[in-house]
Amino acid sequence: MFSFHKPRQHGAWAMLFMPLFFSYAVTTVEWLHVIFLAAWFIVFLFSEHFLFWLKKPAKRTSYLNTSLLLLLGAGLMLLIVFFFYPGILLLFFAMLPFLGVSIWFTMSKKERHILNDISGIIIFSLGGMASAYIGSGNFYWISFFLPLLFFAGSAFYVKTMIREKKSSFYRNLSFGYHSIIVMILFLWHPILGLAMIPSLVRALFLWGRSMTPKKVGILEIINTIFALICFTIYVTT
Repeated sequence: MFSFHKPRQHGAWAMLFMPLFFSYAVTTVEWLHVIFLAAWFIVFLFSEHFLFWLKKPAKRTSYLNTSLLLLLGAGLMLLIVFFFYPGILLLFFAMLPFLGVSIWFTMSKKERHILNDISGIIIFSLGGMASAYIGSGNFYWISFFLPLLFFAGSAFYVKTMIREKKSSFYRNLSFGYHSIIVMILFLWHPILGLAMIPSLVRALFLWGRSMTPKKVGILEIINTIFALICFTIYVTT
């Protein structure tokens, strides 16, 4: 009746939690953040199960049942958050078009497309912005843009390491993106530029090397922690 699908992408865990943890440095942390963290985690599990079912709907009915149960649980928890901060609903409405993009790519069996990756990153970043809204009632765009800029670079880099190893397009995209973003962020503030230096280094020097997806994912988690520390230092000082 119910089946559980464990997410296998290490980078997805980093994208799930980093924007939320960064938001705690931006806003005033309160008890509703605990509820939102739990709800957002369940929303993530819902999307994993729902999209997994969508690939083979006739054979994976039990995963649909699980996804609906998860959606119910997340919805009940989010109702509490919406009651105190109804403005967050605007951010959830903003996520819907990007959820539609993910559904379309999944139904088209093109879920590894870079646009689908970027769409997911936007949703995660909006989740961080929603978390920053709690405790302040303000839309802090920095809580959206910094995670978005960071994880977009990760998406381009991972493509060059796993599925597009021989693609000159993705290689040039990754090299160029990281180089430009590092310069822009250094002009914004040195600590923000520093946050992206490891990303630039690994994009330049790890490209072409043979690494397992698991190792790539673990290194991305370490890189994400470093960026999170730098971003936090920036907003708190």
